[in-house]
Amino acid sequence: MRRAFCEGCGEKQRRIDALLEENQRLKAQLRYRQRQATEGFFGSSTPSAQRPVKANSPPDHQGKPGGAPQGHPGHGRHAFDATTAARVVDVPVDPRCPACGGALEDKGCRPRSVLDIAPPRPEPLVYRLARGYCPRCRRAVQAPLPAVLPKALFGNELTAHLVSLHYLHGMPLGRLCAQLGLALGSVIDMLHRLAGMFRPVRVQGVLSIATVATGRTSPASGVAAESVLPAA
Repeated sequence: MRRAFCEGCGEKQRRIDALLEENQRLKAQLRYRQRQATEGFFGSSTPSAQRPVKANSPPDHQGKPGGAPQGHPGHGRHAFDATTAARVVDVPVDPRCPACGGALEDKGCRPRSVLDIAPPRPEPLVYRLARGYCPRCRRAVQAPLPAVLPKALFGNELTAHLVSLHYLHGMPLGRLCAQLGLALGSVIDMLHRLAGMFRPVRVQGVLSIATVATGRTSPASGVAAESVLPAA
């Protein structure tokens, strides 16, 4: 037995479904607008200073004065005096008034605390290496030079500083030499010497990568290693 289909009922049901969908969409937009009006443009991620409406403090906290208790230790910038400063710099003032040109009366000075760092400059050092003589072995003994490569002008700390700034941070050699007061030729010679010292390590690294990539045994001779090593 077939049921009769009423076109009017079907149209009413479609209209009801459309109205329900529109009602849900409008409610979602309303919730979004209300949340945006109370929490700000970014919702819960909005900074407190940019929120249009802020919640009031609880009633039991409203009568309390704001801030930390009186007499508490401060957390601001601490000044230091001449006894704790590493260096005291006296800055003189012009004896004439800059406005009228009259003579100024001495009113002492006002301390001003500043934190600063001096530009790094290499220090010229002279190592006095103690020497001795062994009468039994008939040989002279000299104290080893600490932290300096043989016949090198630059110490190890300065060398590591130059290598780090140039190769790690990409600072040009000309700027480094200008800042540190070094000769460009001496720096280049030092870097070439380091390249020669670390070349065996670089060769071994290239051979290890080639072995892993190709699955073949790396050549044992240094001549074969030079063939796979890119030019320095």
